[in-house]
Amino acid sequence: MIGSRRAGSFQSLEFFRLTLAYMHNHAYIAGMTTKEAAARAAILKAVAHPARIILLEALKDDELCVNDLCELLDVDQSVVSRHLAQLKRAGIVSERREGVKIIHRLACPCILQALECTVGVMKSELRQKNAALGGRKRK
Repeated sequence: MIGSRRAGSFQSLEFFRLTLAYMHNHAYIAGMTTKEAAARAAILKAVAHPARIILLEALKDDELCVNDLCELLDVDQSVVSRHLAQLKRAGIVSERREGVKIIHRLACPCILQALECTVGVMKSELRQKNAALGGRKRK
């Protein structure tokens, strides 16, 4: 009987080890692989700059050329081009040629929902901070 417990214990340990190895190799965490999570993080990283958020907000209602976007941000064309390149690599912004101008537009307007979600998070944080301040007695 002791021998069978050890064998069963070893089999359970081996199963556990194999399960962990599988999870590590396939990086299956919370219903997605780390590869999928990395792809999502790359999109969020592409948006994670104040200038790029302003660019996305500007492109939500209109297609614009680099010169228009430069005026909006009050920066050189090279700066805007670098920001646009990151947004293009992430698949968020696309471009089309109109004569000599390159016109930029949102390729995936649903990214605006993520930006709107950040407003909700900020409002929630503000409510929590206000509630915490209201709960303290002032002298």
